[in-house]
Amino acid sequence: MKKILSKIGAGFLGAVMTGASLLVPVAIADSTANTLADYPAPFITDGGTDMLMVIGADASPADVLGAVNIAVELGGEPEGEPVPTGAATTAVTGGEDKEISLADSDLGDFGTLKDNYLAGFKDKKITWNGEDIDIEETLSLDGLSILTSADDKNVGSDVYLGTTTNPETFIYKYIIDDNDFNASAVADSSSEKLTIELLGETMIVTDIDVAADKIKFKFADDVVLGMGESTTVTADSTEYTITVNSIGLGSVSVSVNGDTQIIEDDHNYDFGVVTVEVGSILYTDDTESRQTKLSVGSDITKTVSSGDSMEVFDEPKEAKDAEWVWHVDAEADNVEIGAKYSLDSRKLDDDIAPKAVGEKIELPNGYGEIELSELTAVADLKYTFEFKEGNIDVYNASATSTKLYDNRNALMISSGEADTGFKIDSKETDTVYLFEGNDTTFIGLAYEDGDNNIVMSAAPNTSESFILDNDENIYNATYNETNSTNVDLNLTNLLSGLNEEEVGIDVNVHSVKLGSNEGDADANEIKVTEQGASATSIGTYDKSYRTYSGAIIETPEDNGDNDEVVMYIPEEQIKAKVIVSGPGTEVTTTEGDTVTPKVEPVRDNIARMDTDEGIESDKLDKNLILVGSPAVNRLTAAVLGVDYPTWGSEWTADENLSAKVPISGEGSAMIKMVNNAFGGGNVALVVAGWSADDTQAACTALQQFKKEEYGTYDLTKENVTVSETTVKLID
Repeated sequence: MKKILSKIGAGFLGAVMTGASLLVPVAIADSTANTLADYPAPFITDGGTDMLMVIGADASPADVLGAVNIAVELGGEPEGEPVPTGAATTAVTGGEDKEISLADSDLGDFGTLKDNYLAGFKDKKITWNGEDIDIEETLSLDGLSILTSADDKNVGSDVYLGTTTNPETFIYKYIIDDNDFNASAVADSSSEKLTIELLGETMIVTDIDVAADKIKFKFADDVVLGMGESTTVTADSTEYTITVNSIGLGSVSVSVNGDTQIIEDDHNYDFGVVTVEVGSILYTDDTESRQTKLSVGSDITKTVSSGDSMEVFDEPKEAKDAEWVWHVDAEADNVEIGAKYSLDSRKLDDDIAPKAVGEKIELPNGYGEIELSELTAVADLKYTFEFKEGNIDVYNASATSTKLYDNRNALMISSGEADTGFKIDSKETDTVYLFEGNDTTFIGLAYEDGDNNIVMSAAPNTSESFILDNDENIYNATYNETNSTNVDLNLTNLLSGLNEEEVGIDVNVHSVKLGSNEGDADANEIKVTEQGASATSIGTYDKSYRTYSGAIIETPEDNGDNDEVVMYIPEEQIKAKVIVSGPGTEVTTTEGDTVTPKVEPVRDNIARMDTDEGIESDKLDKNLILVGSPAVNRLTAAVLGVDYPTWGSEWTADENLSAKVPISGEGSAMIKMVNNAFGGGNVALVVAGWSADDTQAACTALQQFKKEEYGTYDLTKENVTVSETTVKLID
């Protein structure tokens, strides 16, 4: 307690009562369903207060001291978690990263990635049939795409990594390309079998059907055993013992963990998890010298064709359900074996949903990944398009004492930034107007000049342009010439390569509405044209729309119902950063500089008496902290639904009152959160005790609400009973 008081200063009591500066933390308020677990919200929000502390005019000084304790705690709250002030940096070693335009329909810019881009990918020679043959691994991302609301309106303003209409061109290949290689000669013999490392797994190829583009794999370990000899294998985390009991001329008796079967030469038996195949038998008259070659594994052989599910890499059995399927393309001296993506991932309701920022698509066996790492910028400057009906006065720009038009209807476009956001007539301004002339047959252009004057930009009957500017020239805004009905306001992107992007807004200044219907959005009142495509009508979209430049048109339907348009534009073209990793890639992220959010002092009066003038209206507009019981605080009595004053001896003797004021008796108090206390959606926090000392004890409990995870009481409900003894335990 001494530490906090010394921080705030000896003059704090006066500050509470007069509204002097009080430090408050940043928090997030939700006044619709608050419990004590949300405290200090909703009383502290966004670095400022949204509260009024009310003390009974007839209360004891102990109530005032209790209120001071609560206010001291709020003032002593930490400023908030540090927030980054500089961008995090990502270093990619042994991988490839690019910034991709939101307009790109595929990631073809990456080209074909090989070992020189992806660490762990191979470009080397392997030995087959006594020859050194060339192999390499490649990855193509042609089948992947950056997705925005232009692809699926349900994604809103988010950006995703998904597929194009040809997902199978997202493909990994293991390529054998060597004149010394003969695919048709590959067989299950010691010299001609082909051992490859595919997607990080060692696999044995025992046959390549060039004509049919089929590959036969052997998934087993070979072992040679004599009669009575054993070997062990581990499958599904269980150890199995394989024992050869006897060897006959054409069959072998084999036991696996005590289960015995006779297996004929060149046949196999499935023991459940483990399959055993008899590959060959060395039969002699001397039983001790007899031997058999066994192949032991979970699957002995499998033949695959292009388009088959990659079951061996844990894909579903049916190819139609598999995310990855086999790729096989075989010629005599050139063979491609690999994995290609199979499912559409273009819309949020697809079986495989697109990946959001920070999410990844993995190759089979985790052999690599493609991550949508981040967006390169944010759309942070808000532009609001709204109508002003009959209250715009326009003056001459060169002689601002001369009024040209008064009480005009206008479309006001504001940036929300002081004196900036637009360029017009070689000047910067934060607000632009399209206004109607006297006879409602023309539309003029005006802007605020920095001295709170709305001045004419161009003479009536002349179309003029202005620029939406967020450090860079982003959109050029033009409108069609004089029109007695609707005006087409066109925003054309000025960014290099994106100047085909256009946002068209159907504005009727005279009727003060967007589109055809006032107060009711229609599809055609906002149209977006991207990269030479036909216009998309988005006026009735219920989610925000992200343009290819990265600008956001916020919830068109909701705003359109109010005849408004809200846009957010970036300082520069927003791109999606994509990182491609191989099995040996390292990605490290270094956080930027951070700063603890500034704590703003309170400028309003946060403490009132329950008899102060205006308290009846204040209780409707503010979240309240009510200190004192219904015996001394009129608002406490009102919010609990009891008469004022109601003393402790009265509520404990009356069951109805006891239900409303759940205090058991002397030495107890309550902390109660009441949602929608006086209407209007605000909350009231009641801190009240049987006596003034009990009220002060409850205030101390609230002051120490974080101590030892709520101390000995559960401050996570809507109502908590606190005893003076409890408070002493956490002093």
